[in-house]
Amino acid sequence: MAKPPLSMKPTGWFQIAWSDEILVGDVRKMHYFGREMVAWRAQSGRLTVMDAYCEHLGAHLGFGGHVGRHSERFLHAVDDSAGLLR
Repeated sequence: MAKPPLSMKPTGWFQIAWSDEILVGDVRKMHYFGREMVAWRAQSGRLTVMDAYCEHLGAHLGFGGHVGRHSERFLHAVDDSAGLLR
């Protein structure tokens, strides 16, 4: 039986920062595993890491400010509770 081809794509959990390095209101642009990502911590204390680009218009979500429980971005606000764009 032939072996399936090996993927060089990482699988599993990888540490990309220490939790205490990202404070409430911080937004960090990151580049790991050939992908651009953003990490941010909301007022609730919840830390979120997600793809850096909006699937809707392609805006980079790592630029902008932080307001309340939402992370305001160039064209969107990212909902703290589920990482959803509105």
